[in-house]
Amino acid sequence: MLDAPAMFGFFDGSFAAAAAVSVAAGVVRGFTGFGSAMLMAPPLSALYTPAIAIPMITVMELGVGLTLLPRAVPVAKWPTVLRLAAAALLGIPAGAALLVTVPGMYMRWAISAAIILAVVLLALGIGRKGEATPAGTYATGALSGLTSGAVGMGGPPVVIYYLAGRDPAAEIRASLICFFVATAVIQTVTYALNGILTADNGVKGLILLPSFVIGSVVGARLFRNSREQVYRKAAMGLVTVVAVLSLTV
Repeated sequence: MLDAPAMFGFFDGSFAAAAAVSVAAGVVRGFTGFGSAMLMAPPLSALYTPAIAIPMITVMELGVGLTLLPRAVPVAKWPTVLRLAAAALLGIPAGAALLVTVPGMYMRWAISAAIILAVVLLALGIGRKGEATPAGTYATGALSGLTSGAVGMGGPPVVIYYLAGRDPAAEIRASLICFFVATAVIQTVTYALNGILTADNGVKGLILLPSFVIGSVVGARLFRNSREQVYRKAAMGLVTVVAVLSLTV
């Protein structure tokens, strides 16, 4: 049940800061197809606590993903997307359980350190050659679901998985958009069933959604005017920056 006085108090200095973060994260999401949850989780968790912020972000991710989906569906590589999403279905509930039992700081540090190591290996040219195996795809999806449910950082495993290959930027972006819509649906249902997503934090996410969508429209237009290598460098840089920042929060 909504607490009307508490909702009115939501429109304060913290809300202005959250809206600004949402616009910036939306630009990133519209351009790369991912990254917004990674960018929003630390500042919104600091403003509202992780238990409130992560469900809010999930609602926002689902909303903006649906606006980007129509253009992404025809371009995405669906066999890979479906394997990743099916595995994430198993990982997200486990991550949600960890969210309420394990200190988020320690989990975030471990995940960030692993991400940085993976980025370094890719930069050195160490990675998979050719198409990934189904087993590797399922393992990546499960890991993404686990980290998404636990600390709202489900993007890095899947992004690194795609960047390790040679798929075109447009296909990577479209596949990521479709994947994250699927995981946002799974995550939203899981959080609702576990009592993590409530009417209160769900409405707060909806209130911030318009600023998020505005940013995503700008980002999508920037992508259409960008080059292949710009996208890959931006994606790799974004994952690295988020991982480093998460170590310091």
